[in-house]
Amino acid sequence: MTALADAVVRRVGPRLLEQARALAVEELAVTAGRIAARVGDPALARPCAPRAALQLVSAEGWRRVEGEILGRADLLAHLLAGEHEPEIERAFEAAGVALVPPLLEGVETSCDGPECLAQPCAHVAALLAAFCERCDEDPFALLVWRGRPREELAASLRARRTASVAAPPADEPLPLDASFWRARRDVPWPDAHRPGSARPDALLVELGAPPESVGGDEARDRLAELYRAMATGPAQSEAAET
Repeated sequence: MTALADAVVRRVGPRLLEQARALAVEELAVTAGRIAARVGDPALARPCAPRAALQLVSAEGWRRVEGEILGRADLLAHLLAGEHEPEIERAFEAAGVALVPPLLEGVETSCDGPECLAQPCAHVAALLAAFCERCDEDPFALLVWRGRPREELAASLRARRTASVAAPPADEPLPLDASFWRARRDVPWPDAHRPGSARPDALLVELGAPPESVGGDEARDRLAELYRAMATGPAQSEAAET
């Protein structure tokens, strides 16, 4: 989360971040639009409660971001598998949405410390630094702060992907001739990187079976067979046939 760390440094400054090193951050909580924690200060009798609030990404903004993600099969597969992919920042940029606002513009900070009227204070700096560490451990925490938990994002992507599959006309069913998926020996195998052989059908597992209108479980099984053949390469596939 380099962009986030850079934004925090620019927002609070190195002096406050140095002071924050002496503070103990506890009970860090990240929710939609808000970060909060208890920060122990040796100079105070009780912990402080700093907050950092940010307006959520709008529904239209998320719609555009999801549209960019759906256009990237690799990024979509990572997110649906629960894996964060740094390329998601590019999806936000392409959608015209700031995942991390420059200088944390729009972030409103507050603290109940007795001398924390001027913002940001050292307690807020400690809060933001702790949030950066949390995002290093769980990058999806940043998406939570922007208003879309991982599970909700994955569910929305799955729903939009399923809805985007147009059903064929009732009088023109999709042909499911098994020979369509059979490899042709006269097709040269590309030199490009092939899917990993550990689980080449991982994307199908994550996305589930296609709608019944386009083949359902049968189409998924045949696609899985094709993906496995692609992962092993022509030599191994021919050896298996013999």
